[in-house]
Amino acid sequence: MVERSLVGCQAVGGPPEASGGWPLLGHIVPIQRSPLGFLPGLAKYGAVVKIGFGTLPVYVVAHPDAVRDVLVPGDIDYKRGLCFERLKPGLGEGIATASVDEHRRLRTLLQPVFSRERLVEYSTIMRTAAEEAVQKWHDGEVVQADEAMDDLALTALTRSLFRFTATEETAEAIKHGMRELTRTLKETSAGGLAIPADAEMIYSPYLLHHDARWFPDPQRFDPDRWLPENAAKLPKNAYIPFAAGAYQCIGKIFATTELAMMTAVICAKWRAELTPGTEVREVASALITGLGPV
Repeated sequence: MVERSLVGCQAVGGPPEASGGWPLLGHIVPIQRSPLGFLPGLAKYGAVVKIGFGTLPVYVVAHPDAVRDVLVPGDIDYKRGLCFERLKPGLGEGIATASVDEHRRLRTLLQPVFSRERLVEYSTIMRTAAEEAVQKWHDGEVVQADEAMDDLALTALTRSLFRFTATEETAEAIKHGMRELTRTLKETSAGGLAIPADAEMIYSPYLLHHDARWFPDPQRFDPDRWLPENAAKLPKNAYIPFAAGAYQCIGKIFATTELAMMTAVICAKWRAELTPGTEVREVASALITGLGPV
């Protein structure tokens, strides 16, 4: 196992600090005012930027190369951070909250449940769950899309995993996958910048996915972004909805299969239209969701 340290690395100093912090409160006020505007705005400071959660310094990783520096070493240089420690009383010491040796043990234990062979059986369960849901809808009915999709996804997930004796904690942990807040185990570097030991670090897929350097006009719905010739231009780790490295979501293939299956079933039977007068807006939570009926 190769250990990383600052000896011989190219770190040239610590990360810059974002402006707009308040005495004692740090950047809590601008985060509360506009969390989805604050995060993408940090990319202008460089690969890693320091912000304050009150008096707690937190390092936000804002460039794909720096994200790789954090995620690829994974459980060698980093462990789950403060956010996950506070989740443990509710979620327990599961794969979503464990670090280092315990995380490796749990991941090895659960890996067979998410094997490609099992996905053949899961896909049938996913299709059945979607068919049951769409059969309950009626022409002209107003459906709260975010709630309906959450319910459908959880139904398919629990039916699949419980069939193979996964625990309820596991199912809920996967469903409620958090954005990563990690903590350094020792002095290290990211994006060529020195990060102290025991530092709280955040990488945000929302920040990366709304960076106009990689995704021009990032708020626009543009499926052509993913045409092979366009996707090939993206830096590695610019798009990481399931994280990467040692802490990559164990349910990545399950989730993408579920999305494709449910989309096919729904679109084969229904055409969804936005309810007149409804404004769809983003809502910041553990997951970014749209708010509004269709």
